[in-house]
Amino acid sequence: MTDEKRNLLESVHSEFFNIMLNDFAHERLNDIVIDDVMGYGTTIDEKIFDLAGLQKLAMLQKEQAKDLEIHISSNPVHRKITDDGNVAIYVDEVLISMVIADGKNEFNARVSTILEFQDGKWKIIHWHGSKPVESEGDTWHKEEWKQKNEALQKLVDEKTADLENKNYELEMEAALERVRAVAMSMHKPDDLLDVCCVISEQLVKLNVSNIRNVQLAIINKQNKTYSNYQFFTTYSKKVFEETGYENNPASLAMVKEMQKSANSFFIGSIKDEDLEKFTAWRKEHGQFPDPIIDDLTELFYYFYSIGEGGLGLTTYKAISDHELEIFKRFHQVFKLAYRRFLDIQQAEAQAKEARIEAALERIRSRALAMNKSTEVGDVSDLLFSELEKMDINPTGFSIMVFDREQDKYELWRAKEVAHQGVYETFSIRAMYDKLDKYIPGFTEELESKWNSGAPFFIAELSGQKRIAFLEANREMGNYTKDQFEKVVRIYPDPIYWHLMFFKHGWLGLIQNEQLPTDNLMVIHRFADVFEFAHTRFLDLQKVEAQAREVQIELSLERIRSHVTAMQESSELLDIVVIMRNEFVTLGHEAHYFWHMRWLPEKYEKAMTSGDGTRIGMVMTLPRHIHGEIQTVANWEKSDKPTFVLAMDAENAVDYVHKMITLGDFEIVDHNAPTLDDIRHIGGLTFVMARTTHGEIGYSLPGAVPNPPKAAVGELARFAGVFDLAYKRFEDLKTAEKDLIEIKAARQNAEEALLELKATQSQLIQSEKMASLGELTAGIAHEIQNPLNFVNNFAEVNVELIAELKEELEAGNLEEIKSIADDIAINEEKILQHGKRADSIVKGMLQHSRSSNGQKELTDINTLCDEYLRLSYHGLRAKDKSFNADFKTEFDASLPKINIIPQDIGRVLLNLINNAFYVVAERQKNLSGIEETYKPSVTITTKNLGESIEISVKDNGNGIPEEIKNKIFQPFFTTKPTGEGTGLGLSLSYDIVKAHGGELKVESLQGVGSEFIIRLKTL
Repeated sequence: MTDEKRNLLESVHSEFFNIMLNDFAHERLNDIVIDDVMGYGTTIDEKIFDLAGLQKLAMLQKEQAKDLEIHISSNPVHRKITDDGNVAIYVDEVLISMVIADGKNEFNARVSTILEFQDGKWKIIHWHGSKPVESEGDTWHKEEWKQKNEALQKLVDEKTADLENKNYELEMEAALERVRAVAMSMHKPDDLLDVCCVISEQLVKLNVSNIRNVQLAIINKQNKTYSNYQFFTTYSKKVFEETGYENNPASLAMVKEMQKSANSFFIGSIKDEDLEKFTAWRKEHGQFPDPIIDDLTELFYYFYSIGEGGLGLTTYKAISDHELEIFKRFHQVFKLAYRRFLDIQQAEAQAKEARIEAALERIRSRALAMNKSTEVGDVSDLLFSELEKMDINPTGFSIMVFDREQDKYELWRAKEVAHQGVYETFSIRAMYDKLDKYIPGFTEELESKWNSGAPFFIAELSGQKRIAFLEANREMGNYTKDQFEKVVRIYPDPIYWHLMFFKHGWLGLIQNEQLPTDNLMVIHRFADVFEFAHTRFLDLQKVEAQAREVQIELSLERIRSHVTAMQESSELLDIVVIMRNEFVTLGHEAHYFWHMRWLPEKYEKAMTSGDGTRIGMVMTLPRHIHGEIQTVANWEKSDKPTFVLAMDAENAVDYVHKMITLGDFEIVDHNAPTLDDIRHIGGLTFVMARTTHGEIGYSLPGAVPNPPKAAVGELARFAGVFDLAYKRFEDLKTAEKDLIEIKAARQNAEEALLELKATQSQLIQSEKMASLGELTAGIAHEIQNPLNFVNNFAEVNVELIAELKEELEAGNLEEIKSIADDIAINEEKILQHGKRADSIVKGMLQHSRSSNGQKELTDINTLCDEYLRLSYHGLRAKDKSFNADFKTEFDASLPKINIIPQDIGRVLLNLINNAFYVVAERQKNLSGIEETYKPSVTITTKNLGESIEISVKDNGNGIPEEIKNKIFQPFFTTKPTGEGTGLGLSLSYDIVKAHGGELKVESLQGVGSEFIIRLKTL
């Protein structure tokens, strides 16, 4: 065995001796003794079989040792520990010395103790105590017996005279012991009634007469009440009464006397008029009936006070001094009972607090476990259930959460006591108006209490005020007429409406009696926990609203996508089916779904089948069919977005019959409900939402005057999307009408199309020819120089040949050779300038013929320079007055790039021609302030690495901002009619794009424009 275990063994053994023989602290036995301990003491009645018995023995020894000075010394005789170290047997001899006022007494005892090691602790499982006889060698105690008999006889002889006096004392002690036993066996505060009963019984046995009752009073200063535990001797009745002592002078006087006379006796009586008032007060407050006092003129009371309460005796007649002394002897056992009462009260308070906290924690846990906002109703039910476990069983229970900004409150009811729905919302103002209507000034008092910071408000509602309160609730919709009559019967008179305030509302309970303050404070804690749950509810509601909004938007977006994909007007009916399916997917009930177009004289209506998978009916209805239903007619004339028409069976059958007889049906649903079906389901409800052209709607079986608000609201949003579908429908109808007309004149259209294509081709060719004409003018100017040289040298050669012939005839060889040399030189010049003319012509042919689409490496700088000059000379040839500066800023590092040169040449020629055109136009229209204006066109090239840039910049008037985005559109031109086709920039844009490049424009009005081409180098 370890030292620690052995030390623990010694400690427990020593603690056991100390408790049983010294300080008698019986409560510590719980830690060192097993529940079913068994043992023998030194007296014949000390036979113990459990822990409670051992504790009782310790308390008895403590009581008997009050006037003794006890000294203990022990001597170990034997110590035995089992091999496994878990059982120990200790034997000790003990010398007990007792000093009392008249002497000292000592005796020896032998004590054996068995301990067992359980769950890490040593515990006493058995003990035995005995006193050895004085003789030695007398195994059978003969001598002891003989000595005892002699001593006993002597004692009997000596005490006979004194026996009668002490017999009374023994009876008294026995009586007190019986009271002690009952007091010590108390397990709950109400067991004080048993203490009162046994005191009454013992007083009667001790010949105390005329007892009315024995009472134990406990004062509650906070509530200004005293708890009165009583036993009415004459009626053999235990009675507990909670008495408000300020309501009666006699009760108040006794309470004041108890508080003033702590730990002392006081006596008194109630007589004559005071007794009459006391008797009337007891009857008025429903206290235990005691008809005997009706015939008395005086009632006597005797109290032992402890300040916080007292032990009382009331008698019908005054008792004697001897009887009073007997009663006084009971004050010590009353103190014991009162201490036991306080211990039990504390234990119960702790246990109650533990129960409350456990209940609150269960509610908090349920609130935290909420996954949907609707589960707050489960929290409300759990709260109600937990209150019932606290022995609070309200007749009515509800929780109200206020939203003053929205003028509404949420009403949560427990399912067990709800006469209507578990969750509803109402107007705060409407509720207050109803309450004030029936109970004037009620809400002002309520609000004042709430605003003062008070934890609760209690309204006592009796008589007419009770009926008025219930009437107000009925008018607010809390009860139907039948339920109201039942509630009036169930709710007693008076009723108490308890409101426990929390930050945003209150928890309300209706009881047939006013709840104690302690209970109200407990309920208030439950209200605070519900506020936590409600905060969680609001958070979840917000998340759900966001998630719901996403669901709705997804549904609407799916409908929009179907609308966008509509190709024919007839697909509008498919949209109706799709909308019904989406509406149901969102969790709403909808049987038939329709759209209806309102026309001046009729309605055009299309409706799904009952299962929503297809269009079941298409019909035309006369306009008066709704005009006869005033509420519908009023709605159609209003601007309200939605309307609900709930029809009972008779009205619904009449309405459907009119539809059948007056309607013109294009499609009929043979599975539609019959008139008998409508009667069977109790009517129909039609929910409608306004559209720009009429309505959409859905039906519900039966008369449902208040369908879910969410469904009605979302139907209105569906109506907005259906407007989009209807607009698409109208567009398609228009398109289809146009298509019919086109089909009727298909041949003309095709011919017109061919003609249009031919015209377009001509325009394109015209643009090309215009470009070619401008190019030809430039070429003509360019070709003129070499042709002039050819003509000049040819004329010279004609003259030289004539001279040559003359010299031949003259035989002048030297001159012939000289003339031949001149002719040869002139021929070389003719050949040189002929080749120059040839290259110009080839270039013109290359530009004029169609491109073969083959790309080739091209020097962009050379291409730009060539077309700049051709363009300039072309314009000069057309208009001799035209003159402009042109500059080139070529990047020498520009690489050759793969392009189709004819196509890019056309682009350059077009851009340069346009640049020269705009500067010429500006020059023609010069105002006085622009006399210094000089037309200028600049071509710039740049090497950008992965691409090259070509810029054609002019200082013309610039392009207006409003047309800048149109200049690349086909057939758009700013030139006067006949001067441009509008295809030049469009074709240029397409050519650059076909080369994987980019063509853009930058322009500032009044400053000029710059067209920029970017082409990739790779």
